[in-house]
Amino acid sequence: MSSEMGLFYVCVLLLCCSSFTNANLAPDLLQLSYSVCESVPVGQVAFTLEGSDPENDPLTYALEDIDAKYFRVEPNTGTVYVDASLDRESKTVMSDLRVIIYDPFQSASFRIYVVIDDANDNRPIFEEASYETTVLENESLAPLCSK
Repeated sequence: MSSEMGLFYVCVLLLCCSSFTNANLAPDLLQLSYSVCESVPVGQVAFTLEGSDPENDPLTYALEDIDAKYFRVEPNTGTVYVDASLDRESKTVMSDLRVIIYDPFQSASFRIYVVIDDANDNRPIFEEASYETTVLENESLAPLCSK
């Protein structure tokens, strides 16, 4: 092999290595599950998305899929707001929700899960005005409720 050919292979190898080291990597989402109480009013903060980028490029955020209608995200901060009333009795976990994170060169998609926490929004209903019962002092504690 001639020295010119060897130099050619070294140059090609350096170009390949250089392009691999200059490759822009996709951003990452640091958390995939969140929880929000069903009593959080529309327009209030639910949670904040936090992404990272290997090259420290600026990130923007978007929400997609069926459950995205309940939330809206501030693209530049990742702050997620409640956009429609939440009701744990009708849906306890929102799993049809996808976060897209963009940097200037790449994007990445992540499915997230939002657990809807219960609020004491259903008052107890008592059929009688008052109730009475007797408990013997040597009785087992097993039956906790009276009939």
